Amino acid sequence: MNEIQMKNLILQDSISFPDINLDGVKGVLIDLDDTLYFYKQAHEKAFRSMYDKVITSLCKISFQQFVKQIEDIWQDFYKDFGATVFTHNRMVTFQRFAEKNNIKKPYIVAERMQRIYFDSFMKTLKTQGPALQAKEFLKKCKEQKIPVCLVTDMYAIIQVRKLKSLGLTNYVDLMVSNDEVGSDKPNPKMFKRALQKLNLKPKDVIMVGNDLERDIEGARKLGISTYQVVVHK
Repeated sequence: MNEIQMKNLILQDSISFPDINLDGVKGVLIDLDDTLYFYKQAHEKAFRSMYDKVITSLCKISFQQFVKQIEDIWQDFYKDFGATVFTHNRMVTFQRFAEKNNIKKPYIVAERMQRIYFDSFMKTLKTQGPALQAKEFLKKCKEQKIPVCLVTDMYAIIQVRKLKSLGLTNYVDLMVSNDEVGSDKPNPKMFKRALQKLNLKPKDVIMVGNDLERDIEGARKLGISTYQVVVHK
């Protein structure tokens, strides 16, 4: 299945948060990125902030060239390590970028880039806010005393910052992250660990996410009922 077919399938099969049935549900597993907020908007602003505050004073490349180099480096990481904890290490990605462009003390530059990236990212989340329907859904879970476990591919510390910026920590009870189990979804370790934390069986929970392969198919293989959502602006 190519990328266009995948996107079309997602749009055809997805539902909105109000349509999620919580009858008989004892626990909710939920994704974060592009499920509870708009990732692309925050990511693009963070890249622009890095470029303006760091890159322009260190090397003569265009913004498009900067983005392309970072993406190529990340793709190399993915080829080497696959969907594991190493793939999400932005600090090392930025360090390799600095080394490639012969920037002095690349590790120092990489640390600054990472700090600026995530500061900008979190600031955008505060102004953007979560999808209204998503927040209302989480409130409904809390009102019905249904525990919610975040199942996410990114580092725990970063995802906690995102939840805080979105004002959602009051509605998420537990979290399973990539750095806890060492692999991304759809690896069954992610979902099994969430079930362990909730002390529930697959038939007792639902998985809510945006990604067909990682969130939906990954959970279905364990017998977990799923809801695929697409966050609209």
